[in-house]
Amino acid sequence: MDEVYALWFRRDFRLQDHHALYKLAEELTKSGGQWFGFFIVDPTFTEEIDLSNDYFFQTVEHFRMTCEKEGIPIHIMEGKPEEQIKHLIESVGNIKGIYTNEDEWGYGKERDDRVRELCEAYDIDFHQLLDYNLHGSYDISKNDGGLYQVFTPYYKVWRTIDKPQPYQVPLQTLKDHHHLPDKIRSTNFGNLLKRCEAKWERMGEAKAFEDAEQFVNERLGSYDDKRDIPSKDATSRLSFYLRTGTLSIRTLFSLVEEESDSDAKETYVKELAWRDFYNCVLTQYPYARNEEIQEKYRGMDWRFDRNLFESWCEGKTGFPIVDAGMRQMNSIGWMHNRLRMITASYLSKDLLMDWRYGEQYFARKLIDYDPASNIGGWQWAASVGTDAVPYFRIFNPTTQSKRFDPEGAYIRKWLPELKDVPKKYIHEPWKMSKSDQEEYGCTIGKDYPEPIVDHKTQREKALKLYGEMK
Repeated sequence: MDEVYALWFRRDFRLQDHHALYKLAEELTKSGGQWFGFFIVDPTFTEEIDLSNDYFFQTVEHFRMTCEKEGIPIHIMEGKPEEQIKHLIESVGNIKGIYTNEDEWGYGKERDDRVRELCEAYDIDFHQLLDYNLHGSYDISKNDGGLYQVFTPYYKVWRTIDKPQPYQVPLQTLKDHHHLPDKIRSTNFGNLLKRCEAKWERMGEAKAFEDAEQFVNERLGSYDDKRDIPSKDATSRLSFYLRTGTLSIRTLFSLVEEESDSDAKETYVKELAWRDFYNCVLTQYPYARNEEIQEKYRGMDWRFDRNLFESWCEGKTGFPIVDAGMRQMNSIGWMHNRLRMITASYLSKDLLMDWRYGEQYFARKLIDYDPASNIGGWQWAASVGTDAVPYFRIFNPTTQSKRFDPEGAYIRKWLPELKDVPKKYIHEPWKMSKSDQEEYGCTIGKDYPEPIVDHKTQREKALKLYGEMK
């Protein structure tokens, strides 16, 4: 009986430049065995289907259909991963090894540790490969062997280390050795997909690579100058492909590295390094989703007001730049990075609310939700994480608005009630007189809310709150 190998897909829904698939193909060439692929619908992530999970599961279905067309169909299973893999092992009977790409911290690592123990009990090899990041958390360390907690020295080392090249996966080998066992308990994935109602145009491996090439060819050159202006299509908009693994970080990095050296290129490469850095940080602080990295800020006396929080979530704070960012995310599941910083600062330092509420809300909405980057970003904005902005640096939403959306183009796109408000008032519409409001068709308090808090007052409260924790 031929040896059988399995490939566990998780957040790597592509067939090219896929580390685990590449290693599996090497093994198949050497041993002549057979293989099949599977995905497990973990009930941990199906209780609520918001934009983030909607995009993810529709990506899974897109990938399943792609594999079907390629002649290498995959199994969809549903349940706790270790239980499903135990069923898989016992049903197939002659599995030699299971390949998957690695998670280095949090729920993913704990799950994989349990699966590894299960595989060892059945004398099955469990192969985990680095795929989601360019460098693993322990690949870059200080002279004393410790891991970095500050980005700048981390990046200096990161930039000097050779990067892995894209893996050329031999699809024909996978097709020749593919065999789908008929004894595996498959799920009716359609029931879950019925709960996914959004319409997504940008999805799948082919579209991801096309968009990556377009960004490098058309927008990378101006990235350094325009990336902070949310009204311009100046960022890569590739993060949701990286999150679902329809685009490999190695492929993207190699496309960028082929370009001539420039400030724009270096700025973008630095953004890719932040992904690795935050992964390294969360490996050191695996509980950072629930507690501040800086111990002195644990136990902060955060306020909570349900009405104020809902106003923030719905984009009805009365500060146009904050509201535009929130409404963009609520509408399309993505928000410009500058707005992520502004909205996060507003919740934690203007509304004085626990950053965890904001992080959890972003997790539900963002289709590019990456736990390490999102948690790291929120702790940065709230000044409670590693390498965080000092607590006394508090974003003024009006100043930020005037600086990064000077003409109000971004605001008007996402706040149609302000579309006729002139530049003079677009950042502070509450300053319009009654006659101005009538002229521009926007009544404050009716068509658009008054500010729910006073920034100057809240700034002083924030300084006091943080100062008490020093």
